[in-house]
Amino acid sequence: MPPDKTSNHNFSTKFCFTKASLNTALASFLAYSDKDQLDCYDTKCVGLIAVLYRSGRINFRARPVLHKQRLSLALGDYSAHFTVEQARLACTSARLQAAQGIDPRAPSRVGITFSQLWSHHYYPAVKARKRSIKDDVQKFERWLSSEFGHLPLAAIRSSNIVAFLDMLSEREHLSPATVNRYLALLKAIFRYAVENDLHTKSPAKHIRPLAEANIRTRVLDTAERAAFKEACDHESNRAAASLFMLLFLTAARLGEALAAKVHDVDLASCTWHLPMTKSGKSAHICLSSTAVELLRVVIGKRKAGYLFPGKDPAKPMTRPAKAFERICASAGIEGFTIHDLRRTWASIAVNAGVPLFTVSKALRHSSPNVTAARYAHLQDQALIDANNLVGELV
Repeated sequence: MPPDKTSNHNFSTKFCFTKASLNTALASFLAYSDKDQLDCYDTKCVGLIAVLYRSGRINFRARPVLHKQRLSLALGDYSAHFTVEQARLACTSARLQAAQGIDPRAPSRVGITFSQLWSHHYYPAVKARKRSIKDDVQKFERWLSSEFGHLPLAAIRSSNIVAFLDMLSEREHLSPATVNRYLALLKAIFRYAVENDLHTKSPAKHIRPLAEANIRTRVLDTAERAAFKEACDHESNRAAASLFMLLFLTAARLGEALAAKVHDVDLASCTWHLPMTKSGKSAHICLSSTAVELLRVVIGKRKAGYLFPGKDPAKPMTRPAKAFERICASAGIEGFTIHDLRRTWASIAVNAGVPLFTVSKALRHSSPNVTAARYAHLQDQALIDANNLVGELV
């Protein structure tokens, strides 16, 4: 028997499904429940369930009974193209098939391969709402297609996935963080398959990620900073050199700078608006006078377009890896990445005595704890100085 109330708050999970009632239930769920999902039951159609997710997604499911066994059948996500009435019709159809001894899940579960799951189901469903979909496509095309694409889902075992991850780590020498991204994608794909009755159980569900002890601490010292700036001054690719100096001065991420438009920058108020950050939220960067002067030169008389346009002005500059390699080689800097410019900014700020909370806000970290975990060690010298001071007074 389904519950009438959630465990923590007094709102009903049994009601007549309408657009208004579903939206109200979703708002209450997001506001008052700490669960990942919540099942709601339609009082007008027996066996119809709306599963509410924290992402805001609402998925209709049917619970027909076949040979005295209750099934779970995904009908589709609630949208303008799949309404409550359509879900009720689909649920009723599934119940009628089950009553006649026909498994309503059968057409979607026979012989599907991993490639078919990706191409016909998972990718079309998530491409519009998943910000990392381009990375997912690269992972699928680089490895997942050749390793699992030809296999029926039923043939893919946990041991196959573990062996694949081991291969990425041991033979391809990918970092634990990168290997874990492949595992996360596999988990997401199989979770989607289970939720939509394309597979019965995820072989990736109980595989644990690798320990990630690969936090980089490479930053430029005082001499290297001077050499880097001088090399940028002499770099032939002026746009790329300006891009690197902007990252150096603002702690912006490369992707944020490449996606920036001229109208995002307000030189008068010394602010740079970021419509979308890594966390999925908008933010802004407060610009120093040096950064303002740099951007004044970069923008020139332009009123629109990308801050750093590519060869096609309608598109942003591609990642200028070769220019960065030239600059580092000219400056005699080794083992340094573009993202390490951001870490260098943080190290300069922390060593100058800027509070970690302020540094966290400037870096736009999700929590000050993230900043503390990565940069607190830079305050060790301040602690040593404090201890020396106390020691002299004792």
